[in-house]
Amino acid sequence: MGQLRSLEKRLQKDDTLRQRYQGTIDTNVKAGYVRKIDQTELNETRDELQWCLPHHPVINPHKPEKVRRVCNAAAQYQGVALNDKRFSGPDLLQSLVGLILRFREHQIALSADLEAMFLQIGVPSADSRCLRFLWRDNPEQRIEVYDYSRHVFGAKSSPTCAIYALHQVAKDNANNDENLVRTVQRNFYMDDFLKSVRKPQEATQIYQKVRDVLSKGGLKLTKWITSDEEVKSQIPETDRSTKVVKTFEAKPQSSSILGLNLNVDTDNVSEEAMCIVAYLPDETTLKVTYVIGKCRVAPIRHKTIPNLELQAAVYGVRQKRQILREHDVKIDKVYHWTDSSTVLQWLQSAHKKQQVFVANRAAEILESSSMDQWRHVKGIENPVDIVTGRMSIEGLKESVWLNRPAWLHTDEEKWPKPWCQANKVEAEQATSTVAAETKLHQKFDWDRYSSFNRIRNFIAYCMRFKAKQKGPLKADEIHGAEQIRLRFVQAENFPNVSKSITNSKEISKTLNIAKLSPFIEEDGKI
Repeated sequence: MGQLRSLEKRLQKDDTLRQRYQGTIDTNVKAGYVRKIDQTELNETRDELQWCLPHHPVINPHKPEKVRRVCNAAAQYQGVALNDKRFSGPDLLQSLVGLILRFREHQIALSADLEAMFLQIGVPSADSRCLRFLWRDNPEQRIEVYDYSRHVFGAKSSPTCAIYALHQVAKDNANNDENLVRTVQRNFYMDDFLKSVRKPQEATQIYQKVRDVLSKGGLKLTKWITSDEEVKSQIPETDRSTKVVKTFEAKPQSSSILGLNLNVDTDNVSEEAMCIVAYLPDETTLKVTYVIGKCRVAPIRHKTIPNLELQAAVYGVRQKRQILREHDVKIDKVYHWTDSSTVLQWLQSAHKKQQVFVANRAAEILESSSMDQWRHVKGIENPVDIVTGRMSIEGLKESVWLNRPAWLHTDEEKWPKPWCQANKVEAEQATSTVAAETKLHQKFDWDRYSSFNRIRNFIAYCMRFKAKQKGPLKADEIHGAEQIRLRFVQAENFPNVSKSITNSKEISKTLNIAKLSPFIEEDGKI
């Protein structure tokens, strides 16, 4: 009652809103979606399970003339809400990214809206008692009780129920046309239909078949939009959108779906961001299509650039899996590109003992890719490199990020070679060199110095002498000296541990430190 009175006060201040809101109720009553309950039925169901929903108007700022009535199923009474007692059900909503990927596959685009989707899906009469609400035309009248015979906006079960009904209508009325059923299941995002095809004839057939099969279940597709004038002429004006709110700038593509390769460029990482981008080149025409690009802000907790590059490679293979799963286009080959030699060395030596961070991510990468798919590209030739820094939107539109790198437009023979056996020896030598630098066999005479600060400063000045620098010590030089001192201490006290890890051997379980699962960091510390 309190929320109804608050709603009435709001509507009294805006007569236009009040009239439009009253119109939504009158329209729903006339259509049979909502019914007024007489006193006899109220008395008969007094002891039955029931619930009254608060409701309020919602206005889209882009459509200020349209008012939608939404029920608040999350509102609580005595600590309980209707949504607390309902199940949301399985997530049947299509991936938005996957839907857009499929929508961009072909030249001719089709779009439509499912009219009043939730209100087309009925609920059992026993359940409608839990979808009641209070209303009166003005505050002077007696309060009336209404109930919904359809699913409502605001109930957490409504989306799943509506999508399930949509799919079931297609299955029940498609006359065993599996392609039609698949079109309905994979090309709706809630009540929005998005589909692309190669030829005008296909688009016209899709319009007719999808419209007809859904109409048999009482579902009406309206506001049709297409990017092709020939297709548009086949759609009656009553079915077309009166306002074209979507702009299509589809460029002609090869009609062939054979010989397509997927190229995923990853980790041109900076300390601020990690980025990936995917392209789809057609090896028969040498045309290259931008598929998708993503950027993520680097974590607040500091990680080294190589670690961020490795994480970006993980995002790259995950994005590859999504593209292969969501695309209807057949993809024959997959290539992964990175300008990080360190990442490629880690992948090449994944069979050896590595840091936990590196080992886990290398394992995930190699679960869905192989080393012969990984290639090295120079940073200057990697399109991802430009977006890891700062760039305006206009600059991005003109960049190779969207317009594809020039070398992808050439024959595959001219691409950089795969990172596999040709680089195996070089990778092992590099790993060996890094490991050698972490070995510190020299004994340090700690007794010569009276304090920790003197040891630290001595090391810092030695490093400065080596670098031929002058002036007072800087903060980064002092920090570096502390790390060197720590490595000396570790090398003297745990010589076998450092040696075993470096040589990828098992650590003796008799050593107490073995319980801590030690590993060598990039700067040589255990």
